[in-house]
Amino acid sequence: MGFSPVIFEMESVAGGFLYLGVPPYRLPREVITAEIDVIKGLGVEVKCNVKVGKDITFSQIRKDYPAVVIAVGAKYSRGLPVKNSNVPGVIGGVEFLRSVALREPLQIGSKIVVIGGGNVAYDVARTVLRQEEYDVARSAMRIKGVQEVYLCCLESFEEMPADDIEIIEGEEEGVTRHNSLGPHEILIDSSGRVSGVIFKKTLRV
Repeated sequence: MGFSPVIFEMESVAGGFLYLGVPPYRLPREVITAEIDVIKGLGVEVKCNVKVGKDITFSQIRKDYPAVVIAVGAKYSRGLPVKNSNVPGVIGGVEFLRSVALREPLQIGSKIVVIGGGNVAYDVARTVLRQEEYDVARSAMRIKGVQEVYLCCLESFEEMPADDIEIIEGEEEGVTRHNSLGPHEILIDSSGRVSGVIFKKTLRV
């Protein structure tokens, strides 16, 4: 249409959830980078590390540009409506994947519980198992007991929203699945960190 658009990106990389929320084993980073390079080649300017409302005001953007499109996406996980869901050691799936993509330090234990039955839950579970940067063939060779990942979901196996291939490959990589369980309460230790989860059997979704 002849315009020269500018994208203000709060993260240090362009690509949004494709880069920060989809693990590289499902969407290689070089593919995203190549697509973004094509977009930049068309004349789009991408300004990273710019947070609207902090680094630049919305009013300033409206003053400097004749049109503004807000396309911020869904960057945060929905919290669980259960007791102690906001204590240290409880991490939203989207936030976890973002931290891994940006190589931010994460403190996770040797036993992990992932709550959910969709593709994002499997992205989290499989990414946890890949934290040592192993490829698929080597992930099965990790020392037994070093990392245990349990995926618990409300749905029965037949009702799970995750793609079949995600479930199959998750099990091949060591994800232990528990169906028809709903989170009731998150347990904490004396220091206030998560120590366990109480589940209740789900009869129907």
